[in-house]
Amino acid sequence: MKFTATQRRLKTCAAIIAVMLCVFTSASADDIDVYRAKIAAQKKPNILFVLDYSGSMTWDINGENASFTGKPARIDILRDAMDELLDRNFDRINAGIGSLFGTTTSGIRWPISELNADASTVDPAIPAGQFTVRDIISKQVNEKQADGYTATVDALVEAAQYFRGESVTHNDESANYPDRNKPHRWDTVSNSYKDGNANAAIATSYSPSNAYDKDRGTFYCNDYSASGGPNYCENKIISNCVVKTEDDETTEGFQRLTNLWGGYQRCEYARVSDWMNARYNSPITQTCQSNTIVLISDGQPTKINDGASLQSIVGTSLSGCSDLSNSVFGQPAGTAVEGNCGIEVLDSLSRGDLNPDIANSEVRTYTVGFNIDGPGQTYLERLAT
Repeated sequence: MKFTATQRRLKTCAAIIAVMLCVFTSASADDIDVYRAKIAAQKKPNILFVLDYSGSMTWDINGENASFTGKPARIDILRDAMDELLDRNFDRINAGIGSLFGTTTSGIRWPISELNADASTVDPAIPAGQFTVRDIISKQVNEKQADGYTATVDALVEAAQYFRGESVTHNDESANYPDRNKPHRWDTVSNSYKDGNANAAIATSYSPSNAYDKDRGTFYCNDYSASGGPNYCENKIISNCVVKTEDDETTEGFQRLTNLWGGYQRCEYARVSDWMNARYNSPITQTCQSNTIVLISDGQPTKINDGASLQSIVGTSLSGCSDLSNSVFGQPAGTAVEGNCGIEVLDSLSRGDLNPDIANSEVRTYTVGFNIDGPGQTYLERLAT
């Protein structure tokens, strides 16, 4: 049995050629070489890995319980292959970990950044000189356990929100339960992220990075709307606004945000909740730099959230998307809708520049099926853009 690399359209653009190869059960990086990146203008491609951590990933390659058969579980094969893949591309790509998804999708678990960079340049809480970005990505991939259903579309919605720099909604987690948005923090004793919600996005992936805080002191937000950018002060009670230029000292909590717009207002606000909303820091900041999602999954979708997050990306609820129940999954119309809207989510990223001021700022998606055929294989083929 093998990984089956699938694509709907293999497209060559100025920044990247993605070549999907087969991965056999030995799962070396030679096997999984999901892509080979060709870099335009010496710019490393941005690649976000979205990985299936559903319960079936604990099975062996024959679909049996790995704890009984003694054979490697699919999740362990995937982890080993990811480690080799990261090693092989250490100096070639910018990589990040998107949603690690089962029944519940996670937020961004590591923002896209240079693999060979010191991890402290991305998260200052990590001591300088101890870990590279590659090390931290490997930790994130290896520490989460596989369990639950397969919420593929929800994971793709999270990836879309990230590339578009939209609100961090954590799969529509209610503001009435702020601790569901509590990010893991780096612990220097265990050298790992802990003491937060395992499904919350890493704080360094969004702005303001202090969006979750139990302190009720004075905080600051930036409003870039006068320069054509987003308003991070939206839905906050603000005061004492001061006009700033892009050359002014960076506002606390916005250190990881690339100011693509110019002048802004910095305003004070008082916290009324532990979680005060944030926007993802989109990795799309340069022209002629490819942006790619690599989705790896071993099964067809079995769960979906028909909520505000999905609707903000595709402009409609689940019922407004093409029904794949019969055409893909061979079921009566309207009875296998968990994969619906996945195509629309990814089409919204690939059909034109996400940022009109940045050429080639569309996002392409490549899919890899882990020991999958039939409807699941067809679904992955339909998703690839």
